[in-house]
Amino acid sequence: MARYKLLEEDEMGYFITHTSGLYLEDAQEMLKRHQKYFPNKIWLIGEEDEEEYEEAKRERHYNDRAVDGWEDLFNY
Repeated sequence: MARYKLLEEDEMGYFITHTSGLYLEDAQEMLKRHQKYFPNKIWLIGEEDEEEYEEAKRERHYNDRAVDGWEDLFNY
């Protein structure tokens, strides 16, 4: 089943992804809501690439031996 994304026009005139991984009905509902609350912006629905969706869905692996704060050093 195809997935869709909601695109928003930025101040330079380019479209950036606002929300991705949506079904068509959800994307249409979100589009109507954003057009109502943000009438000065241009909103579009775009079809998402399967490759892009699979990459975002893939599980990420983190280094569990890394320390980035005191919470990682002390077990409270």
